[in-house]
Amino acid sequence: MTHHTGLVLALTFFLMAHLPLRAGEATPSDASGGVKILNLYELEKQASQKIGAGPFGYVQGGSEDKVTMRENTSAFDRKQIVPNGLAGIDGVDMTTSFFGIDLPSPIILAPMAAHGLVHRDADKATIRGTRMAGTIMAISTYASVPIRDIAAAQPDAPFFFQLYMSRDNGFNEYIVGKAKEAGARAIIITVDAGTAGNREADVRNNYNYSSETPNVMEYYEEGNMTQSQARELRKVSFSADDIRFIKQVSGLPVLVKGVMSPDAADVAIRAGADGIWISNHGGRQLDGSPATFDMLP
Repeated sequence: MTHHTGLVLALTFFLMAHLPLRAGEATPSDASGGVKILNLYELEKQASQKIGAGPFGYVQGGSEDKVTMRENTSAFDRKQIVPNGLAGIDGVDMTTSFFGIDLPSPIILAPMAAHGLVHRDADKATIRGTRMAGTIMAISTYASVPIRDIAAAQPDAPFFFQLYMSRDNGFNEYIVGKAKEAGARAIIITVDAGTAGNREADVRNNYNYSSETPNVMEYYEEGNMTQSQARELRKVSFSADDIRFIKQVSGLPVLVKGVMSPDAADVAIRAGADGIWISNHGGRQLDGSPATFDMLP
């Protein structure tokens, strides 16, 4: 695996720990304890029965007709594993190293906002879970908890920081500095979400996601800035200059997330990106784009 072309599979998951919510309620749970997971399909069904329709639709939904969202799963189903019982292999070792962090398998957590929609411990619970699993958390710009508090919840847990770049480079430099100060090992620039996707579940449920974004509020000194308000400040168009700027002000490895075309990959690498993250934002942005698995070499 080379420095620039190495790929790591990012598994996005939620662990809904005995959420005692009834349909229609939007209050996040404060329950604790484990939850038995047989598979992710059944976990999603259990969550749908415990989380209000609005928050669940936001977490689970894709954009438009959800064609790309379904294709992301179907692409994995189409790829087959050809067994070879005569390979002479005794035991399997999936351990690897990613940006100097030892991992038991090439699986890390993708960045996600709004953990506070489903549990009051929000991102603090997530980082404790990633530490138990021996993997890496990616903290979102729109995390429900300040970056420093997430890091303090599990001081020995490695994490990356995902940046939704603002049109204001003062904010970009500020929040990257906060992430580095808290211990971030790398910066992830998301380039596929300049505008919000048209998620029909939110319209159908009349759901206006209004969770606060403490990491954005701190810079702009706003008392109650929501994710919807923060999105209005986001940068829409990206170039190689943005990658070079974040590398310069952070001094950390930079990954570019949302790369789907070879041309974009070439621009990112030539600009000095330390990794590219093949992603269509989970089918939550541009419906009709290819499945991520189909874009791999």
